[in-house]
Amino acid sequence: MLETRLKLLRTEQKLKQSQLGDMIGLSQQTISRIEGDGSLMSVDTLVRLANYFGVTSDYILGLSDQRRMSDRPDWRTAELEKYYHLCQLFRDLSERDRELLLGLGRSMRDLPQKGKKES
Repeated sequence: MLETRLKLLRTEQKLKQSQLGDMIGLSQQTISRIEGDGSLMSVDTLVRLANYFGVTSDYILGLSDQRRMSDRPDWRTAELEKYYHLCQLFRDLSERDRELLLGLGRSMRDLPQKGKKES
């Protein structure tokens, strides 16, 4: 289960093993070994992976299907997932594209919405 979860998280981010290794201070070979047999992973590595991907260690270990800790009701979980994915997409943009997207978002926010009263 661990190798499946870790590989899923890595491929969702479109990362190669070497890129993930560089991000958290491990070699590509170590990432490959962990994806093949999670029992080779130290607690420190588990914490680094969980922090990098923004998930719980329980999710990585396959002990829970909930990616992030939440004290919010279940109906909010799907919405939080959308925000998380939006943040991940934003993080992967160039600085120029981030500024363009923020400008577009501000413009959209400031447009009068059909069916909404202006305050």
